[in-house]
Amino acid sequence: MMKVVLLFLILNLFLGSCKNKELPAKYLSDITVLRVPENKPEETTPTDTTNPETPLQKQPEVSTSGKYHIIVGSFSTTEQQQAEKLVQKLQAENHPATLLPSAQRLRISIASFSTEAAATTALDQYKEITGRQDIWVYKAP
Repeated sequence: MMKVVLLFLILNLFLGSCKNKELPAKYLSDITVLRVPENKPEETTPTDTTNPETPLQKQPEVSTSGKYHIIVGSFSTTEQQQAEKLVQKLQAENHPATLLPSAQRLRISIASFSTEAAATTALDQYKEITGRQDIWVYKAP
């Protein structure tokens, strides 16, 4: 019985000393992530007449110098080689991928838009085109 009480006191001491601590500024960033509701009506995509099982991929109209970017990958500045490999892979698949460097992150943009509405509208299309569900809209500072 004494061991149980002692164990309880030790656990209480460790767990009681755990408090929420604020992260240092170097671990924080000013990223704005825009979430799009998933309850949009499904759109039908035209199919290729030569191969009826292959849907045609229509890419949305893209601005070359927009403030809102669709991000397909984000790497730390020490992972520049991996970021450049992903850009090359996406470009080889005919996606207009570019590297967006910042002080702490290297983000890979697959499209840029001048308005938030255009970027969020195109987000679902790019999820379907790339086959990735982990992409998001980034608002550049």
